[in-house]
Amino acid sequence: MPALGSKKQKKATIIEKLEGFFARYKQIVIVSLLNVSSTQVQQTRVLLRKTKGELVIGKNTVIKKAILNVVERDADLKGLEKLLPLLKDKFGLIFTDQPVYELKPEIERNRRQGAAKVGMTAPIDVIVPPGPTGMDPSQIHFFHALQIPTKIQKTQIEIVKDVHLCKKGRKITNSEAVLLQRLNLKPFQ
Repeated sequence: MPALGSKKQKKATIIEKLEGFFARYKQIVIVSLLNVSSTQVQQTRVLLRKTKGELVIGKNTVIKKAILNVVERDADLKGLEKLLPLLKDKFGLIFTDQPVYELKPEIERNRRQGAAKVGMTAPIDVIVPPGPTGMDPSQIHFFHALQIPTKIQKTQIEIVKDVHLCKKGRKITNSEAVLLQRLNLKPFQ
């Protein structure tokens, strides 16, 4: 018998809890947690408590094991196997009886603009528009290092044309993150 606080015991408890949710709730929504802050997750949990729902975040393998256990025990829930290929990266499962079309707008109201961080994967292409940057000419070397066409206009640096800074699916570099921060751009949600 594993010790009370052991990893095996914690995993068994999570699996048991998940199995209960699969049996109790009618709707399961998979949500991506890439680029989502812990504050946003907490706010979503509070929202779901009001609507009689649950947000479960756990290790992918533990959640997959719970699904396989439920399918093995209850043939009526065999459709849950279709979820397995969708459970990749960072995700959460929302269990609810509320229709998805009612729940989705409530959850999306909680979306926030997010800054680019070094090492994160860009969920969208980021294009910096031309125009004044508000930065003084002493910082022009930064733009030159990134090969961004600029000119000095009225004692500030101005970007001359659209710059495709970050490509969707590629990791954000240190220089890209710093530039977006200096330009006060928060391109991600």
